[in-house]
Amino acid sequence: MREFIDAGLETGKALSVRAEELAQDGGRRAASFLRSQGIGTLNELRAVVQRAVRNDSSLVQTLEADLFGLFDEMQRLAAARAKASAVKPVTPTPV
Repeated sequence: MREFIDAGLETGKALSVRAEELAQDGGRRAASFLRSQGIGTLNELRAVVQRAVRNDSSLVQTLEADLFGLFDEMQRLAAARAKASAVKPVTPTPV
């Protein structure tokens, strides 16, 4: 059992190192592209769900919120983080 746990820890370390290497080698650019593609796909799905709810009265009216609530919250938090990091306190420079 101990060997199994140690192997898992070593795998985790290797994956962490690999993730850092990818981030340094421009992986962030690719991740940003994939993120925007994913968000676009989710928005397309949202439109399909909205249309389905509008056209089928047997569907739960809160279906969109039920399906996309976590996604919406993640988007809200990301926007708040971006806003907070954009507002940097001005520090006076000595003359």
